[in-house]
Amino acid sequence: MSEVQNVHLFNCDKTYKFDAVEVWLEKERSKQAFSVQRHYFSLAEMFEISNETIPGLNMDLAVFVIHAHDSYWSIDEENGYTIIYRSLLQKTGDNVIVVIGGDDNYRNEEEENKEFISRWAKRKVPSQFQDEYTDGRKGFILSWNEKHREIHEEALCHFLDPSKRGTKFEYKPKLSSRPETEKKEGCQQSKRDSLSEEKNSMQPRGPQWANQDFSSMEGFVMLRSRLKFGQLTNDL
Repeated sequence: MSEVQNVHLFNCDKTYKFDAVEVWLEKERSKQAFSVQRHYFSLAEMFEISNETIPGLNMDLAVFVIHAHDSYWSIDEENGYTIIYRSLLQKTGDNVIVVIGGDDNYRNEEEENKEFISRWAKRKVPSQFQDEYTDGRKGFILSWNEKHREIHEEALCHFLDPSKRGTKFEYKPKLSSRPETEKKEGCQQSKRDSLSEEKNSMQPRGPQWANQDFSSMEGFVMLRSRLKFGQLTNDL
């Protein structure tokens, strides 16, 4: 999408705090310096918000925030949140991200690191949602519990990148390996240590070997020496 200047957050009945969502936006906000406006509304105000408030807003991106355990979050029916969601799509030209907060249904840490939405939340997503509105091509549905993770920052970066418009988001976790310079230094140090050990093994061991009996050692030959005319000789 083109440069973002105005982002609007929407939530019904304050089921999830916007603070966690704004923290998620911080990284991209530091690059584009867009404004963020909050909109909490009640169920009774839903029609007013969708028919009067949203059409009059200056909005480039909408973030519709829903709580994972909100019993009223179905978007595939002709009522409820559908009215808000469709109004946001029309106003922004499909630039809408749905954030499901409070999602404590991730199976394990591996799923959290690899998926931007839990398997549980995927099953809850209405079947009427076309894939391109959930995987980053035209829209996104993201989920986390109390705070976002790195994968969610990458998803937002993907969605706001004009060159990625229409392409499916593919996350590639960063490898936690040492820098190449550290690897080289580690190899060089290992070689130095090896050479040092080899050198030490060839040096005399010092006074502790002076009284050692070597006669029982295999392959050892004892030579008798004596001093003759001021010189050391092996002659008997």
